[in-house]
Amino acid sequence: MLLTIPQTVTVDGWVRMGTVMLAIYVLFKSVTWVKARSLKTQFGWRGAAYLLAWPGMNFRAFLDAEQTPAFPRAGEWTVAVLHSGIGVYLVWQLSPELPHPALRGWVGMVGIFFTLNIGLLRLLSLGWRGAGASAPALWNTPLRARSVGSFWARHWNLAFHDFVSEFVFRPLARSRGAGFASLATFLVSGFIHELVLSVPVGGGYGLPTAYFVLQGGGVLIERSSFGRALGLRHGLLGWLFTILVVAGPAFWLFHPTFVSEVVLPFLDDVGAGVPEG
Repeated sequence: MLLTIPQTVTVDGWVRMGTVMLAIYVLFKSVTWVKARSLKTQFGWRGAAYLLAWPGMNFRAFLDAEQTPAFPRAGEWTVAVLHSGIGVYLVWQLSPELPHPALRGWVGMVGIFFTLNIGLLRLLSLGWRGAGASAPALWNTPLRARSVGSFWARHWNLAFHDFVSEFVFRPLARSRGAGFASLATFLVSGFIHELVLSVPVGGGYGLPTAYFVLQGGGVLIERSSFGRALGLRHGLLGWLFTILVVAGPAFWLFHPTFVSEVVLPFLDDVGAGVPEG
């Protein structure tokens, strides 16, 4: 009787990344739920909705039946659908035609962002607002940010911002001051993004952390007397400074190993790879 030795199963990088993301999401959601339960309030249907059907982390707002969000306008639905359409075009039409893998990967990432984050998740936000729950968009017109601080606090991934604000920034700000708390929060953000963007692909270590340390430095600069004198927190100069600090080193965050081991295989698996022949 021959002993059959199973072959090693290869798992795509995007599957490993997705597994890590899901684990972190469940952990964060559970922590916020424990904190919400400590408020000793009856949530009714909102509790189940918050746990199972809304990815945001602002439990205080979503679970508060007294809050009355603005009812979504027809134009908001249209914009969300258009964003999803733009994303679909970038992922399945444009990116496969691009000759360079890195360029294809970046255009594909932008397309995924449009489809999911400012398209489908915006539609989900509108649906919950229509049902009477406070569920603001988690990605809120990031290109309108006029400072690095406002970009991360009010425009980009508000679910993550709400979590680290509640459990990292505010406790540290009370004991060590806002400046220390801000830098520590960005350092924690770097560590978590290492888990998501570097660990699953076994490369790019340190780059996400360096990126978020730079973001913390950008916030300190724009809040300094020098930054205030230049007007780095508002207007055109503030917008340009934000683009420079946030977008300029974005390849540190989404480093080449991540693009090659996660993004490109994902595009191939969803039918957005380079056409054969």
